[in-house]
Amino acid sequence: MRRTITPVTRARARRAARAGRTIAAALALAGLVPALMPGSALAVHTTYWTVTRTEDFEKGTLERVSLEKPGTVLLAPRATPLADPDALYAWALARDAAGNLFVGTGDGGVVYRIPEKGEAVEWFDTIEMEITALAFDREGRLYAGGSPDGTIFRITGKGEGATFADTPESYVWGLAFDDAGNLYAATGTRGRIYKIGREGQSEVFYETEDTNVLTLVYDPKRKALVAGTEGRGLIIEIGLDGKGHVLFDSGHEEIGAIALAPDGTIAVGGSGESESGNAAKKPQPRKKDETTSRGKTSDVDQDDSAAKTDGTATVYRIAADGVVTRVWESKEEFVYALLFDKRGYLVAGTGGDGALYEVAPDGRATRLLSLDESQILDLVETPAGIVAATGNLAKVYRIGPERDAEGTARSDVYDARNVARWGSISWRGETPEGTEIALRTRTGNTDKPDGSWSDWSRPLARGDGSEIPGGRSRFLQWEATLTGSKAATPRLSEVRVSFVEANLPPQVKSVEVFPQGTVFFEGDPDVRPKPLFQELPNGVRVEFTTDGREAQVWTEAENPWARGVRTMRWDATDPNADVLSYDVYYRALDEGRWKSLKEKFDQSLLTWETESFPDGDYEMRIVASDRLDNPRGEELAGEGLSEPFAVDNTPPEILSISASRDGDRIVLRATARDERSFLRRALYAVDAEEWRPVGTKDGVFDALEEEFEIRTDPVEGGEHTVVLKVYDEHANARVGRAVVR
Repeated sequence: MRRTITPVTRARARRAARAGRTIAAALALAGLVPALMPGSALAVHTTYWTVTRTEDFEKGTLERVSLEKPGTVLLAPRATPLADPDALYAWALARDAAGNLFVGTGDGGVVYRIPEKGEAVEWFDTIEMEITALAFDREGRLYAGGSPDGTIFRITGKGEGATFADTPESYVWGLAFDDAGNLYAATGTRGRIYKIGREGQSEVFYETEDTNVLTLVYDPKRKALVAGTEGRGLIIEIGLDGKGHVLFDSGHEEIGAIALAPDGTIAVGGSGESESGNAAKKPQPRKKDETTSRGKTSDVDQDDSAAKTDGTATVYRIAADGVVTRVWESKEEFVYALLFDKRGYLVAGTGGDGALYEVAPDGRATRLLSLDESQILDLVETPAGIVAATGNLAKVYRIGPERDAEGTARSDVYDARNVARWGSISWRGETPEGTEIALRTRTGNTDKPDGSWSDWSRPLARGDGSEIPGGRSRFLQWEATLTGSKAATPRLSEVRVSFVEANLPPQVKSVEVFPQGTVFFEGDPDVRPKPLFQELPNGVRVEFTTDGREAQVWTEAENPWARGVRTMRWDATDPNADVLSYDVYYRALDEGRWKSLKEKFDQSLLTWETESFPDGDYEMRIVASDRLDNPRGEELAGEGLSEPFAVDNTPPEILSISASRDGDRIVLRATARDERSFLRRALYAVDAEEWRPVGTKDGVFDALEEEFEIRTDPVEGGEHTVVLKVYDEHANARVGRAVVR
């Protein structure tokens, strides 16, 4: 590794050299910065692991608890099973005037009836594999759309039904009636909406340029249909005259859900990127031997403006005047269902974590619960609470209004990086009368809990801090149990764990002393990061920085003040990321005692004058200490040694020098010798003219003693002075002269 000391400007460097006080320089040495970076953790100081944000809690496991923004855990609404159809998907829900629920399923194409009080029964078995859409007409008759044949069935109140209409499509995704009782069907895969007459005759009412019309509602305020498409992710308003216009181009691949508010606001759920091969996909009705896999967990976020997204599932509001606002965003794979409840809250069913979310009018989002099933495919509100239909597997649940009596929030596994001494665990939150929050912990030395971990501790109920049981370990996990009372729920907003990391000694990985004879390279640095300064004993002030350059070999006989300057660099790290300080020692190889050169140094690079060092072979010792971050008596140190290096401040000797004429030229003959190092370079000048390089008599600088024979260019008659300057490997120089008359 070579050294470069780069003056900020040429003139400034020369002024500094003349003054002999300040080196306005930047030392470009690779690897300088890491050893100077402050530590991110302090070894024997108390460190805290705090879980308080939504994303912190979501890294763990939530069971029967809700999660509010910006980070509060409370008991979840109770999910009461209403039906367990023998099916893979419960695609669609509908409710009649008497309060009975109906659910369309797949892959058997069966419609089930769930009485307001009583068990679910099979109501009508269609000839389709999937029933993906349900709707009631004004006479209370149920219509069911299916796939893969695009058939629409009409079912009476006695569970008797027949084919009502055959569309020439593969999927019927949605059904809607207008004020006049006309039925409309959203279909795929040609992106058409059909209008079906009272006798079942169908005709193309509106044709999009997309693949599927995934969702369809009738808006009585607009007197129009509102449709969401797959392909370009459009929201299209279509008048009853069949003329449509785009309300919103979402930038998503799919609009999978639409909900209408009483004030005319439209909520839409978009997923995937437009025309993206990696976009999220709504579960398709299965053909034979097909399966559907679960998706990834969610990460809720909110934004106040509508914008195109990068593939996350997003909910938008479209006001009556057409203004679009992005109100909620999630990393769930898809928004499958939306509804506005009677409070005006927006409820969203998602997948593939089977999570149900609630967005308040002020934009505050809550993860209400997560079901065991992969997707929440449809939602409907009843006087007894919201009902959710799921996919993979098919289930029907009533959500709330009562809450679960008990729920848990389990953290992810925390890695202290080294064996740690655990302190206390505390929490912040609210515990109304009759409610409780209790935490328990377990510890181990593997990144995933296994049989080698400790058992869960006893419940730790003190919010202001309970001592964590067990000995030292590297990993820890906690679990909070929330217990409610009637309608009251505790609320957990923060959990904090304190610990002290075991102190480990620093490591000095390398120590490098740069060779004498490398000096200053003139030119501006490529980058000017924050400089570091060092004052040498002789008053020279050195400025260091890292500009990414390699050092340059000394090629000029300038700046002689730099000849005795040596630079060393070391690479030291601390397992605890403690800030390190250094003690620098030196000794000659034939000496036993180390002598101090610099103590309590806070940089990993040192420049010093060697002129006070007798000539000889030396080595350097670096002792790295973590004393800055540890109390006295608990600090640790590590050390490293350099390779031996030579100090040579004695110039060569010119043993003989003579000059004679040979016609109009001068012949200079000389012999030079150095006691410690090979001769490295020679220059000559005639009558103080420019210096010219010269080689040895045998053509190679490879010995302590060299002979020179120089024939100059032609000169005029008379007296002339020839000067020879000889350098050794450490840039020491000796000058000799000869006069010819």
